[in-house]
Amino acid sequence: MPLRNKRSYEKKAPFRSSSLFVIVCEGEKREPQYFEFFDGLSSRIKVKIIPSIDGKSSPLHLLTNANLELNKIQFVEDDELWFVIDLDKWTSQIHQLQNECKDKVNWHIVISNPCFEVWLYYHFSSNKPSKEVNTCSDWKQLLNSIEPGGFDSGRHAQLIISATTRAKECHSETGYLPDYGCTQIFRLAEKIIPLVHRFLP
Repeated sequence: MPLRNKRSYEKKAPFRSSSLFVIVCEGEKREPQYFEFFDGLSSRIKVKIIPSIDGKSSPLHLLTNANLELNKIQFVEDDELWFVIDLDKWTSQIHQLQNECKDKVNWHIVISNPCFEVWLYYHFSSNKPSKEVNTCSDWKQLLNSIEPGGFDSGRHAQLIISATTRAKECHSETGYLPDYGCTQIFRLAEKIIPLVHRFLP
């Protein structure tokens, strides 16, 4: 009797018609609300948000949260995990997280310096701020001054294409860390945009 091909016994990864993005956020509100906008916007994308818990937002806490959640969901080789973090106070732990991600398939980090509001800022401005902006609080005030009402998840998210272009043009980094007033979130956006661009203005 001829032997059966071993491949017929191999467990196959479940087929998906959509790409899964698991996004681990340092913030508990703005970042999750922003990226949740894209969940199901197209049949080609599914977004799973893992927010910080109880204010524990250090990179190593986020790593723990990610590992716990990945044990619960069907995360396959083609799926992508993205850590969205700020540089404001976590430099040493970011190095540890970076080393952890280097050993994983499709694990990525995108960092904003100093905070997520830098990314939101480029939804409405093509240049780095002309006035001095020194703290995360300053960035939030600046955002509120150029966008009445401040953050709006739906409005901001719909401008992801222009924000990506602006943030990329203004970007610079030292090593793998963004320079002040820069954000790497455009790299995540470049993965999302091809899946949803038909549904954006």
